[in-house]
Amino acid sequence: MDNREQVHIIVKQLKKIRERSDWSDYQRNKAYFEIFTLILEEATQDERLNFTTLFSRLVFVGTRHQLKGQLLHFCHAFRKAHEQGNIRKDTEHLFVKLGEYVCTSLLSAIFKIDLDKKSLVPDEVLIEHFSAKKENITDFKRVVEAVLFEIDAEKKILHFFDEDEPALEKMASYDLADRNELFTPNIDSIRKSFDLPLHINLIDVDIRDDGMYLPRGIIVQPDHLVDVTSISECFKEYGAEPFLYLISKFKPAEATRSLMTGNLVNIMLDQLISDPEIDFASLIKTLFQSNPLGFALLDDQEVKDELQKLQQHYNNLKTAVLEQFQQYGIERQNIFLEPSFNSRDYGIQGRLDLLHQKENKNIFDIIELKSGKTYRPNVYGINASHYIQTLLYDLMIVSAFRTKIKSSNYILYSKEENPLRFAPPVRVQQYEALKLRNDIIAMEQKLKHSDTDASLLTYIKGENFPRLKGFNVIDINNFNNIYFTLNELEKSYFNHFTAFIGREHGLSKTGEHGINKSNGHAALWLESDEEKTDRFAMLSNLFIIQNDSDQQDAIMVFSRAEAKGALVNFRTGDLGVLYPASENNFRSVLRNQIFKCTILDLNREQVIVKLRSSQFNQSLFKNNRYWNIEQDNLDSSFNSMYKNLFTWAAASSEYRNLILGLTEPRMRHKDAPIVFEGNCTENQTSLLNKVLAARDYFLIWGPPGTGKTSVILRNIVAHLHQNTDENIMVLAYTNRAVDEICDAIISIGQDYKNHYLRLGSRVNTNVKYSDNLLDQIVKSMHSRHEILQLLAGKRIFVSTVSSMVNKTELFRLKVFDTVIIDEASQILEPMLAGLLSSFKRFILIGDHKQLPAVVVQDKYKSSINDPKLTNIGITDTRMSLFERLYMQLVKNGWNDAFGILDQQGRMHKTIMEFSDRHFYEGKLKILPGNLRQTQDKFFEQAPEGFEIFQNRKLFINAPEDEDLNWKTNKYEAAFCLQIIKKILMLYEVNGKSFHGDSIGIITPYRAQIALIHKYLEELPKDITHKITVDTVERYQGGARDIIIISFCVNRLSQLQSLISLSQEGVDRKLNVALTRAREQLVLIGNQELLSTDHVYKSLFESCTELKM
Repeated sequence: MDNREQVHIIVKQLKKIRERSDWSDYQRNKAYFEIFTLILEEATQDERLNFTTLFSRLVFVGTRHQLKGQLLHFCHAFRKAHEQGNIRKDTEHLFVKLGEYVCTSLLSAIFKIDLDKKSLVPDEVLIEHFSAKKENITDFKRVVEAVLFEIDAEKKILHFFDEDEPALEKMASYDLADRNELFTPNIDSIRKSFDLPLHINLIDVDIRDDGMYLPRGIIVQPDHLVDVTSISECFKEYGAEPFLYLISKFKPAEATRSLMTGNLVNIMLDQLISDPEIDFASLIKTLFQSNPLGFALLDDQEVKDELQKLQQHYNNLKTAVLEQFQQYGIERQNIFLEPSFNSRDYGIQGRLDLLHQKENKNIFDIIELKSGKTYRPNVYGINASHYIQTLLYDLMIVSAFRTKIKSSNYILYSKEENPLRFAPPVRVQQYEALKLRNDIIAMEQKLKHSDTDASLLTYIKGENFPRLKGFNVIDINNFNNIYFTLNELEKSYFNHFTAFIGREHGLSKTGEHGINKSNGHAALWLESDEEKTDRFAMLSNLFIIQNDSDQQDAIMVFSRAEAKGALVNFRTGDLGVLYPASENNFRSVLRNQIFKCTILDLNREQVIVKLRSSQFNQSLFKNNRYWNIEQDNLDSSFNSMYKNLFTWAAASSEYRNLILGLTEPRMRHKDAPIVFEGNCTENQTSLLNKVLAARDYFLIWGPPGTGKTSVILRNIVAHLHQNTDENIMVLAYTNRAVDEICDAIISIGQDYKNHYLRLGSRVNTNVKYSDNLLDQIVKSMHSRHEILQLLAGKRIFVSTVSSMVNKTELFRLKVFDTVIIDEASQILEPMLAGLLSSFKRFILIGDHKQLPAVVVQDKYKSSINDPKLTNIGITDTRMSLFERLYMQLVKNGWNDAFGILDQQGRMHKTIMEFSDRHFYEGKLKILPGNLRQTQDKFFEQAPEGFEIFQNRKLFINAPEDEDLNWKTNKYEAAFCLQIIKKILMLYEVNGKSFHGDSIGIITPYRAQIALIHKYLEELPKDITHKITVDTVERYQGGARDIIIISFCVNRLSQLQSLISLSQEGVDRKLNVALTRAREQLVLIGNQELLSTDHVYKSLFESCTELKM
């Protein structure tokens, strides 16, 4: 039925209502409201835009058809009265008159149909009862940063403080029918789920002469930036559904064909921007090497089909770049590839595909690439979610540059001819997207309380989402079927860990202000430059001395000369945010395009970074002299935990019971004991036999220096590789630990360097092992058969947990039997709970008396109070799976499933004694036959005045540093230098060679690390390069002959953060620090402050004091 026919029917129905004198006012009102809705739907039919509310549809119609203010106000009054049920018996007749007026007036204004000219003029009754009060607007603010402290739900008033006038209480009116009613549900959710005060932003605010703020939009928790893609994916052709965001959190990641195609099309576009004449054949190798595992999953015919499809995408992209771009004035040399932006104004963040800026002008073109086909597109030929994405990107650009700019938005559909589609911004739809963004924030808030209120999770049922279609219905039903299959105990487990992840994620986004606190990602703009400098969190005033950002590796070198070697908290491998520095630097990170990068090298003179994307457009680098780098924050680890948790829930009940500790792990029948070659002790041989007898899982508790990696892990891998057909995955939490695993595997035999593959990036891999990186090896390959042959020929795979999680294709190409996880006591339970279901058996190696996983939330929040869980030994969500399972095994007497390595070959017996007595309950022993560990002195010869250094444990009492920056202590840094000078002399006197394992310095703060490095510059460079200064977290797993510890405690409050107690009351940080030393310990700190803790007091009493 065409538009005119439908309007004709509406007109007939309207006349019919007028003629039905037998109808009650209630019936007439209901009929008029139905006609009113039909008129608005018909008015937007040709647009094929998606409106989630009648409010937003009416706002759009008002704007598009330039309806008069009075008519628009009457329309909103009629709509709102019906939607909220505010029509009383005594006012029904008034709303009948109002309904007749708005319907006839809309037909006239939109479709030029005049039923009755008299009915187009409101009578005195309507004007008296429904006219808007005239408001005298005296000011306008685009964004008001506010702290909300009270909501008057009866009067619909927000009480807040404006950041621009913080001393004065302000008021804002909400639930206004013709202005901000769309956001009323967001205010209701604040009342239900959030604590006040709360940060909000008011958007597009008119200010009345009486001081009342009248915002068009409201942003809840603007410092929590939501990714634009996450918002836009909730918009479908039938409307918006915020629960799709929640489902996506738990839905396991899949390496789909469409996702692979999308990534490959992005690569082609980048190549065509750089070189539009490049032919498709030249790109095939690049495409293949970008996703070798993805191609390996396809058969030969599927590869041919994929290349044919990519050829079509390539042809369309080339047409767009060479022809359509020129038609729209888009010049290649002015295009930025994958620029990122943060917008606190609107609480969003995102990475665009392309951003074009007219040369020397504030005119921008946003181009978003889509490799899929359009489905029920709007009037612009664009899918609903894609259109919303461009609208939000438009807001980000406006937010970043603030000055008056002009932007045009496009979607580039590479699968279709004439692929470039114009996407004009529609303000009301931008508001709808922001409203849904607030819905997402409300969900994030509720997730944090899933342990006490799981209503968000239990709501996910197909019956609650009747509009959903296709894959979305499947995802909803899948979650529902799995979640509701869980018993009450399992649901409690799922709910508690969901809440735990939610709280950690929230803190990573916005953090908490205060001493020893962090603002998380929001620190980028919440902290001043001075605060960042004080905590050494910014590399500032950098200028470019080498720029290869237009090359494939996108390397840039910056000079730190202007910063004069200022102390910083960065390390090689850290992820960074690079952005231009402005004059006052206030929130520069929000006012500029930002570049994501990785720090490759850093010293006092320069910093070398690798950009995430090559940059063909060099204008920003030419036009901005100074640059800043700050640390980046990723959501990926939290997303992985949600998905892992859901994978656990979807696994078999037998597996779930194993993980919960309800079922005793099975053992194989023990044949004759296996004899291991090499220098295995009786204790180690016995434990290895127990490990290999395990069918389900085994836990190895390995205190420091007991050979967890070098002996036990090495022998397990060797035996399985040489005596079985098993495929083996070996994982660890850190790249440093993975390096040590590679060392252990290579030591099995001469040819073992060729027996394993490593997953991960070249940036984070020691150069000794980079030749074994899968991504590096496949660069020389040209076919999927070569890759399949490579994977089939290798049975040992090594990776960090995070790198392996991102290689989902590998589990479709290869079935793994056993996974061995080193450092398991440092890995949070939801990171492993689902992952382990991919293996037939898992072996966890760890020491729960050493460092735990990093958790930010307070201990009282992570503790579990549900008896269903605490009764079986699940008491704290911050506990690692290793520690929790170990304690359950001990409690249940399932002794065959765990073992203790109690013979250590690292520490001298004098150093071992303190940790053994205070942390290991007397379980530790010296490795049999290791004479070094019982030798009387490390330095046999000591010149006069140096005799005290023949003691194994020394303590130096250092003054407090009264500098405002309490994370450094210059006295302790100076003592480190003096001690090293004396030790170097002793090495020389005793004829000992000084090497990289001779001296290590441990200190709790990165700032103190930097300060100590500064003092050590007085030493020859060949000496300083051999001395590692780091935190205890980075030292775990390592050892040195002599360990110097700079405690750097200048305030009593610091001691609390220095101490990390286990469930058993063990100070894990102190334990790790002390047990890094083989021969000698030198402790430097303020005795008075540190001795307020009884363990530290006992430690100092066990040492010989060295006066400096």
